[in-house]
Amino acid sequence: MNKKIASFCFVFFVFVSTGFVSTGIAAPANKPLGSVARAQFTTLIINKEPVDQVVLLGNDVTQVHYFTDLRHLTGQTITHRWEYNGDIVSDVSILVEGPRWRTYSRMILDPSLLGKWTALVVDESGWVLKATMFEYVPAQLAREKVPQ
Repeated sequence: MNKKIASFCFVFFVFVSTGFVSTGIAAPANKPLGSVARAQFTTLIINKEPVDQVVLLGNDVTQVHYFTDLRHLTGQTITHRWEYNGDIVSDVSILVEGPRWRTYSRMILDPSLLGKWTALVVDESGWVLKATMFEYVPAQLAREKVPQ
């Protein structure tokens, strides 16, 4: 390689790595400061904790909870956004009142709305912090797929 080209590449690398030259790749604005330590669907919450983890749910069960363990979001209002097959069904706003905040929302399910359900944790700036899915299926199918 030519010495001039090698020198230019080295100088360019130094300027880019020190921030003197913009690469055109910007960090996302309003990057979230907090996080979701845990998130899961469950059939019941006891003492602020989920009793099970739902991935496949039979339509003989007509309610499900979305549990989240949030970190470093004190003072923010987060949203549990419930979606069915990609369409928004409900937005549940939750005020986070501590550095570790366990909370949940609940969805009453119509047994005829089989398919993929998603819950998203969205912060005040619109960032999706977590997305979790379960599949709502005919009760018989759920019983066949559950390990004994």
